[in-house]
Amino acid sequence: MAFVLFMFLHNSAIRIGSMAEAQWRDENIIIVYDGTENVYQDSLLELDAIKINTLQARDVFSRDRNLALERIKIEKYRCEYSASHSLFISRHTQRPYLEAHHLIPMALQKVLPKKLDTIENIFSLCPYCHRAIHHAEKDLTRGILKRLVDKRPDILHIMNITRTDIFSFYSVEEIY
Repeated sequence: MAFVLFMFLHNSAIRIGSMAEAQWRDENIIIVYDGTENVYQDSLLELDAIKINTLQARDVFSRDRNLALERIKIEKYRCEYSASHSLFISRHTQRPYLEAHHLIPMALQKVLPKKLDTIENIFSLCPYCHRAIHHAEKDLTRGILKRLVDKRPDILHIMNITRTDIFSFYSVEEIY
């Protein structure tokens, strides 16, 4: 079993500790999956309907569904990880079903100075790849993230982050 050693400053006191890697990843997963993701994906299926969502009291950063739809159109209704992935036809849009994914999670908008809901940060993914990014074992998640960054490396420069930062956003960074 692998362990993570950590040290941080809290209320002017240095905290030092360790915990099992699996527990560390579980406790840091909050950044990975935004609880409003399903609401957002569902909105992509609606043509021009106005939808009101009542959410718990917390910050939820707006997403422009038109940007997401534009990215999917730019990618010619194909998965950006692998254009060969089989897609089913959506009964709502009569087009291949894809999901919009923000490579740099919208949950980080509060801590990053640049706008995250941009065409450069949105990727067109099949449901399998989208779920794998959020829920798969770390090697598969890292592989998908690496290919997406390789496809659009300027996102790292635009946001002033590294590939390692991307991996850490999803709790799949290498821990030594």
